[in-house]
Amino acid sequence: MPSGRSKLVAACLAGAVVAAPGYVLGSQPPSVRILSFDSLAAAEMFSGRPALPLGWTELPLADSRVTKYEVARVDGRQAVCAVAHGGASTLLKPVFADIDVYRVLRFHLRVEEVVAGGEAGVRERDDFAARIFVNFIFDEDKEGLFSRIGHSLAERVKGRELPGAALNYVWGNTAPAGTSLPSPYTDKVALVVVDSGTPVQPEWRVFERDLVADFTAAFGDAPPPIHSIGIMSDADNTGATAAACFGEITLHRP
Repeated sequence: MPSGRSKLVAACLAGAVVAAPGYVLGSQPPSVRILSFDSLAAAEMFSGRPALPLGWTELPLADSRVTKYEVARVDGRQAVCAVAHGGASTLLKPVFADIDVYRVLRFHLRVEEVVAGGEAGVRERDDFAARIFVNFIFDEDKEGLFSRIGHSLAERVKGRELPGAALNYVWGNTAPAGTSLPSPYTDKVALVVVDSGTPVQPEWRVFERDLVADFTAAFGDAPPPIHSIGIMSDADNTGATAAACFGEITLHRP
């Protein structure tokens, strides 16, 4: 089980492992694909093995067994399917996006198994079948002195640029859809429950969130640009099982 920082913080702080931004949005198209599957054939050709979609990196978390991620076709859709047995790791992609233009996050999700004993807001049961987290750059102009010092020291230790606050969209275990609360580990991460409970029949669901509205509601201020976007299924706190499939993720104009 991860000690000290939350697994969410660890995932957020690892966000700059890929140096180049995911997109440069000079032309400002109507939407930007974050998780897509067009590049799988090329990625597999270069790697010689089944590959994750282009630009995504798996990040193991300290003191935890990794989540198993694999690309599969589920009900006619390409997806990254995740199964966690008492462990946790994350997939992350760096993204630079103008939040004033691309403020709508759309993601496709199919939950297979929720975490038995998981509970939002409780440290010892902070596990979810599915998380989609949006990390934002650290805006030092809006941070206090001690926060700036701490962030600078962390960047020196890590040797890379680190993000600031994060929105974490989760499929809850018992908390009803619409619940919003801070992470039990840090006030820099806000949990937003998009749905909850074990599906009677697993099926694809499509969710849309206004990132500006959610960030403002959680942190009381307008968000800075996006730093990175990640997905995760985790069960390291409870030791149970979590399973979900993640389909296409896109950013859109309102």
